[in-house]
Amino acid sequence: MRGRPRNGAGRNLSDSLLMAAESQLRDKSHLDLTCREIAEAAGTQAAMVNYYFQGKEGLLLELFNRTVRDIDQHLDTMEADIESNDGDPTECIVRGIVAAYYHHAALSPLFFIELYRANTPIGALYLNREFSSVRVERIIRKLIAKGIYRPELDPVVATWMLLGLVITPLAAMPMCPVQLDTSIGSLPTAVWIENIVRMLRNELLANGASHSDDDLKDPSPFMGIGVQKGSR
Repeated sequence: MRGRPRNGAGRNLSDSLLMAAESQLRDKSHLDLTCREIAEAAGTQAAMVNYYFQGKEGLLLELFNRTVRDIDQHLDTMEADIESNDGDPTECIVRGIVAAYYHHAALSPLFFIELYRANTPIGALYLNREFSSVRVERIIRKLIAKGIYRPELDPVVATWMLLGLVITPLAAMPMCPVQLDTSIGSLPTAVWIENIVRMLRNELLANGASHSDDDLKDPSPFMGIGVQKGSR
């Protein structure tokens, strides 16, 4: 068909449209973003959004699906690392969640807005997938059973305490003035992560005294996930 991109070029163009949409969402709500703006950012015509995704809604749905797959891959890596080690996994959990979610911080308003809108495809998909809270709670239950976390812990409370500390800034982002967005987006720094890990260790570890603050400055089996040490 005349005007139809070749297979390889088409795959690159559809990827470019998805990346352009995510980039545009850093500065504009998905409700206001237009196909023309996405296409211009990708260096193509608005008709290509309809050609590949049947419109903006289809593009956003595919962007959501790809983001969810990427988040799940990060969390799979985190869970596998924890399963293969018997040391304190608190920093691994925090860095794993940071790595999974903050890479796609621009999409947080999309997720939260669509979740609370009635009968939207993105909201339906989000509600029908396994929540991160289920995965984190499963990990915490295993750590309690191993004696790494305190036996009297309530796994549900511990899960939401952990997720609340790490993810709340992303949920709050849409409600903040524009001038605060930069500071929220830059939260995953070494200092921020260290403070969260320190608080959680005091609450979660069966023997918190065996893990001093100096542990945060030393290499560990869990240091490969998330923001690198010393980044600001």
